[in-house]
Amino acid sequence: MNIENIVFKVECGSKIGSAFIISSHKAITAFHVVSDYQDNDIFLTGISSEKVKVTLSSTIDENYKKLDVALLILEEKIEINNNLNFVIYEEIPAGTKWTSRGYPESKSNMGDNLLEDDGNIVNQHLSLLRNNKIDIELEHKKKLSTYAGYSGAPILIDGDLIGFINQELLENNQSKELTGLTFKHLEKLFIDENINFSKLKKYSNNPLKKILTTEWFINHTKTSISNLGHRYTPEINVNLPISINLEALTRTDEFKKQNTNNFHNILSKIDKQ
Repeated sequence: MNIENIVFKVECGSKIGSAFIISSHKAITAFHVVSDYQDNDIFLTGISSEKVKVTLSSTIDENYKKLDVALLILEEKIEINNNLNFVIYEEIPAGTKWTSRGYPESKSNMGDNLLEDDGNIVNQHLSLLRNNKIDIELEHKKKLSTYAGYSGAPILIDGDLIGFINQELLENNQSKELTGLTFKHLEKLFIDENINFSKLKKYSNNPLKKILTTEWFINHTKTSISNLGHRYTPEINVNLPISINLEALTRTDEFKKQNTNNFHNILSKIDKQ
């Protein structure tokens, strides 16, 4: 995943933070970054420096505000060239490596990447919320003295989006730790907004995930098509019953359509009885 394409700088009045795209016209950030939305316009600025105006979704009620969650609606849709994988983990072990990208004050124009490193690890994943908005503590490499502006930046594990950063803990005016909220507490929001996600009991390090990425499959498919040359044509396709199993695993629109139709047929039969 090219994380630079999905993370934006957020500006609302004098406040600056980070946000990330969850669909072509929706983004998530920390609510405190845009809390002055009633008196100020909100703008997202990406790596191309092009500004996009956004508004706070009416979905964000007082409960979400207490969670420090803001759903932003883009006035203009943007093209997403990445496959966004959202994962809800019940448990993320301490020591798990994480990555991110944000717009700290010291790098508010070009942004900053927190790459996979032994210094960027999960300290603990809390079973209960702390201060009504924190359930994950993140150790970081401390390459910056402060990470102010990282609020709203996504937290990724093995390329999957699992939550977002919402606070920085300082000690002697130096950044000590970052905290965040995982998507475990946004399940209803994702369902209401039709955002697909996976739900897993516990994170476990699988080296193959770093090899068998979406990009790997795309590249190998292109290579296979190229090797076939004139023997390949997309018009030749044999539908097999087993293909629906793959559609289900990847939660495609075709699978949703078929399930919706099946459900509709069941309800129709019940109504006729």
